[in-house]
Amino acid sequence: MWLRVEGFMDKFKEWWQSYSFRGEPSFVLAKKFQALKYDLKRWNKEALGNVTVRKDAALEKLDYWDSLERIGSLYEEDSAYLFVLVYLGRAK
Repeated sequence: MWLRVEGFMDKFKEWWQSYSFRGEPSFVLAKKFQALKYDLKRWNKEALGNVTVRKDAALEKLDYWDSLERIGSLYEEDSAYLFVLVYLGRAK
């Protein structure tokens, strides 16, 4: 998911190059990964928000549209919207 976000790789490179630690190579690598984990978590919340909440909301909408379809009260525009929701859900 992160790789699809525009500018992510540049941000990743910027973070990685900004970390400066001294010591054995294994220690430096471990510290860089630790710092990267913090930056990734922070960026993920800022850039993508809570993905689980967004997914649950989309599934609720899909259930709503499915129920309308079952009772036969979907209009043509509603059917197109439902198609887009289903397509986007499968595309991920």
